[in-house]
Amino acid sequence: AKENQLEVGSTTGGRHNRGSRHYSGNAIDIRNSGGFDDNTVGRLSSAAQQRGLLVRDERRRPRGQAVWGGPHIHLEYRGDSQDPYDDVIRAVKD
Repeated sequence: AKENQLEVGSTTGGRHNRGSRHYSGNAIDIRNSGGFDDNTVGRLSSAAQQRGLLVRDERRRPRGQAVWGGPHIHLEYRGDSQDPYDDVIRAVKD
């Protein structure tokens, strides 16, 4: 993550929507990702899917979402990798 100058923003703290995977430690938000272009989000999504992660593009407030902290990219853990987040974040800007 550091080599691509990406930082994890929100993890288990803060306010999230009811049922959010943040509360169980299975989701993160990427800090300062609201300005990512579509190509960067596409690369992140591809890398994430290969590692059992789901990307939610929240650069615009999702319809019906009660809690939203502003534009960002959200990652949810969906697989069995030992360290899925670092794998994906490292791959984002390669």
